[in-house]
Amino acid sequence: MWWWSRRVGRRGASMHPAAVVRREVRAKDAKGAKDAKAEGRVASTAVLLAVVAIFGGCDCENKPCGTAEVCDWVDNDCDGLVDEGFVGEDGRYSMVEHCGGCGVRCAEVFPMARETACRDDGEGFRCELVSCPPGLRPGGAGVCVPDVDALCLPCERDAECEVWTAGALCLATGSGQRRCAMPCSAAAGCPEGFECAPTGDGRGLCRPVSGFCGCTAETSGLLFACLLETSGGQACEGGQLCDGSELGPCVTPFAEQCNALDDDCDGRTDEDFQGPSGDYVHPDHCGECNRPCVAFPNQVADCLPGPPPACDVRCAENFIDLDGIEANGCECERTVGTWPPRRLGVDADCDGTIDDSDAFIFVTPSGSDLNPGTLVLPMRTIPAALARAATAGKDVLVAWGRYAGPVELVGGVGLFGGYAPDFSDRDPAVYPVVIENEASGGVPQLVCRDLTAGTEVDGLTIVGSAATAPGRGATAVYLDGCSDAVHVANLVVYAGRGADGAAGASSSQNLARWGLTSLRELDGPAGAAGGAGLVVGSINCSGRRVAGGAQGRRFCPGTGNTVDGGVGGDAVCPATGCVLGEPCGNAGCHDFEVDEVCDREAMLADAVPNPAAGDGSGPGAGAAGEPTYDAIMRNPDVLCLVSVQLPRVGGNGVGGGSGGDGVGGAGCPRADGTFDAVSGTWSAPGGESGTTGSDGGGGGGGTCGHGLDAIVSYGSDYTDALGGSGGGGGAGGGGAPGADGAGGGGAAVGFAIRLAPGAARGPLVDGVQIITAPGGHGGDGGQG
Repeated sequence: MWWWSRRVGRRGASMHPAAVVRREVRAKDAKGAKDAKAEGRVASTAVLLAVVAIFGGCDCENKPCGTAEVCDWVDNDCDGLVDEGFVGEDGRYSMVEHCGGCGVRCAEVFPMARETACRDDGEGFRCELVSCPPGLRPGGAGVCVPDVDALCLPCERDAECEVWTAGALCLATGSGQRRCAMPCSAAAGCPEGFECAPTGDGRGLCRPVSGFCGCTAETSGLLFACLLETSGGQACEGGQLCDGSELGPCVTPFAEQCNALDDDCDGRTDEDFQGPSGDYVHPDHCGECNRPCVAFPNQVADCLPGPPPACDVRCAENFIDLDGIEANGCECERTVGTWPPRRLGVDADCDGTIDDSDAFIFVTPSGSDLNPGTLVLPMRTIPAALARAATAGKDVLVAWGRYAGPVELVGGVGLFGGYAPDFSDRDPAVYPVVIENEASGGVPQLVCRDLTAGTEVDGLTIVGSAATAPGRGATAVYLDGCSDAVHVANLVVYAGRGADGAAGASSSQNLARWGLTSLRELDGPAGAAGGAGLVVGSINCSGRRVAGGAQGRRFCPGTGNTVDGGVGGDAVCPATGCVLGEPCGNAGCHDFEVDEVCDREAMLADAVPNPAAGDGSGPGAGAAGEPTYDAIMRNPDVLCLVSVQLPRVGGNGVGGGSGGDGVGGAGCPRADGTFDAVSGTWSAPGGESGTTGSDGGGGGGGTCGHGLDAIVSYGSDYTDALGGSGGGGGAGGGGAPGADGAGGGGAAVGFAIRLAPGAARGPLVDGVQIITAPGGHGGDGGQG
């Protein structure tokens, strides 16, 4: 311990300076010496008494007044107070920067702590560790230890487990080894592979289910505590990961810090901050720990090896200290020579004068196209600025804002966006220049056509518009026929949405192509009814006829088919040829029975049928009705009318077949589409149309009913008669027109390039970001 003497006032006193005593105590505390703690407390009491004695009558005869007060147990400013501002209201050293005495910094006492406090332990103020960084927790002796459970850590006594987990105990396992057991309860259980076993005192301890501490399938993934020993005999806390069969290496979670300790337990101290010679050469620890090389704005600070190590602070690249003021660092950024120009209207070359800016046409949202386009009087629209720049031989610079498109590039004129409103800085991400026109219907907002002169475009945001015409595509940027002298860079392109395809016309809507207005007009007309039968009035009928009903008629415009119905069968004078006394086929089996068995073949060969009806026409046409046979009457008592062997009632014609449905068109018949070279938009092909429906067949005509052939006259009641004629068959219906396929949806294109005819290369494109949009939906196909 160091001592010194000092004359105080008139009475004089010999004492030790508290600053020296306190620093000595702090050093011993760091080593954990109990005697130092006691000595420090005694010294602290002596200092407080000495200070009271000193300022009972201080005339500061050996101390000049007027200096700022510092924490050194001396009244530096001679105001009668000692270390004011560094002590609490009660005059005690209770601050974390001066805890228990001047210069005792709790952050240095506990360098691994995240938070510290200066608290009175009843014998004086001392530093306490409050919390540790994530992954660590306060352990014994005021250190931060890994936040790892003490499960199965080898131990000899409870204190070795307690330092890891509060309440942990050192117990013998089934194998006789002593290992740490972690406390548990019903609310706080144990890790997988362990069980909470009661201890008999209301508590519980986590014990391995297997009965021994080891890496098993039950403890896979668990981190076991371990101790990492160095070659110097130091032991550090660590953890071992169980992979289900064996433990991994013991690894400490600490990174090396500059604190004169071996934090990572590799046998070396502060090695990450020292050079080959052992000198501290880290920029944050130059010459010693916690002695940083301070860099002001736009400066770079390094620690040079020396000897001795020293800080080297210099301007960062392209920055210059013009004003010589240390506090604002190197305030001037040298941007002259950069392209596109980084800053305008400023001292870009850092020579102390504002640079000339007449080489450009300037555009801002608040400008006017009546202005000359200077930095002071900028223009408003980009197309007008490009036109003026082409005449003046300049490039165009555009400030932050939104501008109306479309914009068509001009050969030889550069277009650069991304500038601050006053053009003092350029950053397209911070100062976006947006070109858009929501009402443009999908046409490109930035266009290049057939340019071969050197032209640059950089730092723009292009927002494509949505297409509006059915099936029309949308394109945001279109480079059409431009050469590789055109360079497009650093664009953000938002594609516009393609328009939905047009709906296909329905079958009903397509009737107009055939000159029709309603599907009813394709129905087949019904055939006409047959005529009524008649009584001749004699047995000698001649030339009498009841015409069959007319057929329904239909011509089908979709196919060109005729699908008429069959003509109804005529009814004519009976012509059976029957003679009294001879067999007659029209009488049926009555005259053709042999041993009461009908000779049907002979009967049909002799019988005379009535005229046949007509068959229907067209696909699936119906056949005519079955032929009928006239009956005969030989005498008043014999009327050969009802006979099951011959049909007497007129037969119905067979109905025509129904027309088939048309075939639906394919929704996406082709993979190609249609590119509009003028607008640069692309549309998908439409769906195929459905086919025309098949025609229905005409129905067959009906046959006539039977007549009566009187063979012998027995008075006026016995006479020939004609049956009713057959009705005409109805016409088939015409097939309906097919519905049209729908139009394809328009494509959403962010960036389109079309090479000039015969060109092998096109514009140079670099750093373009495209944000896609959905293409249009295909339209709904027409209803059949």
